[in-house]
Amino acid sequence: MNITFYKNNSDKRYLNKTLSNALVVSGVSLYDSTSVTNPVLKVSGGATKIATYNYLYIPDFNRYYYITDFTVENGYILVSCKVDVLMSYASAISACECVAKRQENAYNFYLHDDRFKTYAYKNLFIHKFTSPFTKASKFILTVNG
Repeated sequence: MNITFYKNNSDKRYLNKTLSNALVVSGVSLYDSTSVTNPVLKVSGGATKIATYNYLYIPDFNRYYYITDFTVENGYILVSCKVDVLMSYASAISACECVAKRQENAYNFYLHDDRFKTYAYKNLFIHKFTSPFTKASKFILTVNG
């Protein structure tokens, strides 16, 4: 199995990470019975450069992972990982349409929010007519709210 290792400097909360220094390592296998969400990879000991990397992509699982730990055992490097759900499903998340109830900068005044103070000021508009009412004139008055 071929694994691509990356250096990731992006915040974990970012949907799309900025990845650099791609390194493809071949001959990687899964360590014993492992999970898809938290796999442990078995890499031959000759690939010692991977210890400087903190992120990887497994094409067989179609997922991106954070590297949580490196362990050396019997001449192999064991790489413990944790799935990055945001980056793995970034295209599906970006395609979703939703209404965000809370957002730190942009407020939606039409949604109820107990944490954001709003004031209900009355808007009063006075329009003075230039000519007095006559029998020929017709006026329509509408009130909203």
